[in-house]
Amino acid sequence: MVRLHEHPFTAGLADGTLPEAAFRHYLVQDYLFLIEFARAVRACGLQIAAAERYARGRVRLSAILDVEMNPTSSFVRAGV
Repeated sequence: MVRLHEHPFTAGLADGTLPEAAFRHYLVQDYLFLIEFARAVRACGLQIAAAERYARGRVRLSAILDVEMNPTSSFVRAGV
C-alpha cells in the first residue's frame, strides 16, 4: 500500500507537477462530494431531537459550507 504522501497525486500536488486536468477533476469531485455530504449532515440534523445535538450539527454544517465549500466553489466558478 502506497503511503498517502507518496501517492502520485499528493506528490504532484506538493511539488507542482500535478497536471492541471487532474487538479480540475479533483476540484469538481470534491465540490460534488461536499454538496452531498452537506445534504447528508443536514438530513441527520433534521432527525436529531435534542436541541444541543442539533446545534452541534448546525455548526458542523456551517463548517462544511463556509470553510470547505466556499474555496472549492470559488475555484470551480473561476474555471480552475
